[in-house]
Amino acid sequence: MAVTIRAGTLTDGGAVLTASDNTKVAVLAVGGTLYIYKDIDSTPNLDDSETSSTMFGSGGSLEYVRAAIDDSDTIHIIAASAAGATRVVAYATATYSGGSWTIGSWETILAAYSENGITGTYIAVDISLDSNGVPHVVYPDYVKQAGSTQINVYYQNRIGGTWGSTQQIGARNTKTDFYYHPRITVRNSDYIEVVSRYDFGATVGIAYRSYTGSWGGESTYATIGVPYIATPAILATSGGTVYRYYTDAGNIEENGATIGYDTHQYFSWGGGAFDPSDDSVRYLIFVLTANSYIKAYSNDGGGWTDEGNLQTSSVYYRVITEWAYNFENQSGEINYIFDENSNIYFDSFSLTPQSASISPSASESPSVSPSASESPSISPSASESPSISPSASISPSASESPSISPSASESPSVSPSASESPSISPSASESPSISPSASESPSISPSASESPSISPSASESPS
Repeated sequence: MAVTIRAGTLTDGGAVLTASDNTKVAVLAVGGTLYIYKDIDSTPNLDDSETSSTMFGSGGSLEYVRAAIDDSDTIHIIAASAAGATRVVAYATATYSGGSWTIGSWETILAAYSENGITGTYIAVDISLDSNGVPHVVYPDYVKQAGSTQINVYYQNRIGGTWGSTQQIGARNTKTDFYYHPRITVRNSDYIEVVSRYDFGATVGIAYRSYTGSWGGESTYATIGVPYIATPAILATSGGTVYRYYTDAGNIEENGATIGYDTHQYFSWGGGAFDPSDDSVRYLIFVLTANSYIKAYSNDGGGWTDEGNLQTSSVYYRVITEWAYNFENQSGEINYIFDENSNIYFDSFSLTPQSASISPSASESPSVSPSASESPSISPSASESPSISPSASISPSASESPSISPSASESPSVSPSASESPSISPSASESPSISPSASESPSISPSASESPSISPSASESPS
């Protein structure tokens, strides 16, 4: 039965987490304030909160938040502000003591967007923990390219206790190419998977890259519809199979093929999760457009199965599911939070044997991390070189650029015009270099001119 957590919506992201003692936690961004609620499955209690000014300094405005939990029940939080704050991408931990979480001091990941004008619609960030509990993050920046502006996605990690050098994820560097709404998962062997939406003017879809000892080239799944603002999702099995989900003109796509279930076009359209005890069975929880119910489907490798409606009493828009490759504590269920009529709720989907199977589509075949034989790689522009030796962090110039203010119904397709042109890119000062030990996840120090594939130097070993 659904439990009301508080008033608000999931427009600005959030996370649902489970501690090692089975305490259910929600990290939420509502009205410019960050909240941590515990016991959300019974009687929700507010443990701690932070205002935008505390998180970002003067001029801060909380636009998006994501979080992950480690084996000591510390919550790792990444949050992003609109332009004009002391810092625009920030990180903090909330430590667990005496049955409560307390948020610590905030660190700067990105001090300022390289160009002004990026707005909340495009400010989506994400975080994932490696096997050592080290955070790896992705975020957007607004950068100048060829006299205009471009949104791109950037990666950093905190190996060694400080934020390392910045890796540009989007391989293309022209003003008509945009990347946004990233998701990240650190999977087996501390390999890294990043996926984001792209708009290359003539084509739109999903771009993704993998780190498996070095960064691979960029691969894409082109879509047939307009690039709606729904954020992608990633699942990865212990055997290294990767599933990438996104929406295309309302249909849910898996690894470039249509599953076919029509869903709303919002940041948090839903998401995927594995059965915590068996990662051969994957689940999707999402809002069905036809009646705005929240539904679940499962796939055990033999096709997609309708698990029924999870919520049917009203009109629903956004769902966030719980799943993490490392430090996943939920058991026998998949937890999720959702919003309805300006309230945020918690519920869980109890895992039971599958019912009758729906005939599978081509999308059921798994995709493994990109290789030379995988989906087509995007050729870099003339200014990009095919392989890269990491050097200094990216430092684009800083000059003004117009802002973007699309409504929720607008497609996030971005054209470099006065009304829609986000831009992104961290400065050199925000990117300390990283030298991980052999036991840690990979660290990266790319140069500003990088392109699809990267070969870290001998001093950089995967973490």
